[in-house]
Amino acid sequence: MDIEKELKIKNLYEKDTKISEILQICKCSSATVNKVREKYNLPKRRNSSSKIPINESLVVKLYTEGVILTEITKTCHCSTNTVSSILDKYNIPKRSQRINKKPNKDLSKFMDLTSPETQYWIGFICADGNINYNPEKRAYKVSLFSKDEEVIIKFIKYFGENTVCRSDRPTGIKEAYICSKELCEYFINILNITPNKSLTLNPNIEYTNNFILGYFDGDGSIRNSSEKQIRYECNITCASKIFLDKIKTILDKNDIYSIIYQHTDCNAYKIRIDRKSESEKFYHFLYKDAVVCLSRKLKNFVALYGNIENEKLGELQELKENLQPSQPLTKLEGSTTNS
Repeated sequence: MDIEKELKIKNLYEKDTKISEILQICKCSSATVNKVREKYNLPKRRNSSSKIPINESLVVKLYTEGVILTEITKTCHCSTNTVSSILDKYNIPKRSQRINKKPNKDLSKFMDLTSPETQYWIGFICADGNINYNPEKRAYKVSLFSKDEEVIIKFIKYFGENTVCRSDRPTGIKEAYICSKELCEYFINILNITPNKSLTLNPNIEYTNNFILGYFDGDGSIRNSSEKQIRYECNITCASKIFLDKIKTILDKNDIYSIIYQHTDCNAYKIRIDRKSESEKFYHFLYKDAVVCLSRKLKNFVALYGNIENEKLGELQELKENLQPSQPLTKLEGSTTNS
């Protein structure tokens, strides 16, 4: 989802604009509004006139898989008492709250900032993640959101099933999250990635190509910006100009021409790369030694510029086999949600 659209939805929601009006103004679905609300920890609105039927089988499934109780109530739109009643109904043994938390969390990979894969995932969290740090409620959670199943699977595979939980919402939004006070404080105090980070994003990390690729896979796009001719355009969006200035500095050092401009309808900025030669250089910069990526976006780049020499990135060979030589490049589109 483009950050400018995301911020527009956020602003309207905070002004108590009716959901129906937000959908009409922003041309989005209720699922998108719900994602923005969750990302920015906005209070959920009560609507007694539209009760959502409770999916009892989903409650049982999530509970038996070890999902924490608060996530079950949020996902299934019900109270803890309702969850308890459903468990009694199906004779599901109750567990202590301590069992809800997955044991043996290994956070060492997050601390290894020399790892290209760690750099990538921190970049992705900067784009489509959230830090929930609430000592009063003892709520500590680092989350990553996506509609791409591939993203969730790769995140869990890298950091480990004992460390990462997941929650699949009926809206189609998938969340991978780690409940850890230590990790939250590491993100806030060491990496300078804070709750409600969009406007102030300025992470304390080296801006490597893998870090930038992670952010691009979360909040970047590649599209044809002209109907009359082939004009491919790459965009990176963020509400923090300081953050984009630092990315632009890296692009300049790699001889990639780009511009930064501000949207008129919201407090968001974009880096735009709209020359074919510069977009191709950007593509080679992003993927030259990448070990993980969102294959959907890589496929768009491969269709444009062909493969690059990178033995580490297994997706390249698979994409090469799946791409049709006659695939029309003019039909490449930019980002939708999590594009």
